[in-house]
Amino acid sequence: MKAMNQKNYIWEQFYFLLTNEEDTFSKIPINKICEQSGIHRSTFYRLFHDKYNLLEFGTSILWNQFTEITIHDRIHRPFQTADSFYKSSKARTLISHHVNDEPFNTFLTEYLLKSFEIEMKHYFEELSLNHFDPSFASKYVISNINFLDNWNKSLNKKLTPKELDSLYNKVILKDLFQSTM
Repeated sequence: MKAMNQKNYIWEQFYFLLTNEEDTFSKIPINKICEQSGIHRSTFYRLFHDKYNLLEFGTSILWNQFTEITIHDRIHRPFQTADSFYKSSKARTLISHHVNDEPFNTFLTEYLLKSFEIEMKHYFEELSLNHFDPSFASKYVISNINFLDNWNKSLNKKLTPKELDSLYNKVILKDLFQSTM
């Protein structure tokens, strides 16, 4: 229990640095995290491999509310559920401070997409999609959610989350769920 309390405390201090300092994630050294947390480097490394491991730990905490949304809703309305989550989440503050930090954004995107893909694969296994392998279906859906998100960012007049979900359901999910809906 003590180690978990220490991990949470170190994450809180790191979150403070990430959201209140001018430094970006990629420029904050372990020494600064240790100094902010009042711990020795050896304590840090006993609990975390590196700052990416700490970010992964914190991300799982910040996105906990998102993972509590039913997997069905997150698959069928990914843009609306994400938008609703971000409006009241501490994750939004974190992301807004690191918009231009490429290592941070790459790590966070890959980590979250991989986590969602694993959840989705289990969901598809339970559904028994006869005509699609669950691993294929989850990668297909994740790739297309990511594609639509990036495509929407490139538009002059962005689509709303509701419009994106409508397009996504018409183009992406239509064939995937035709025999199970």
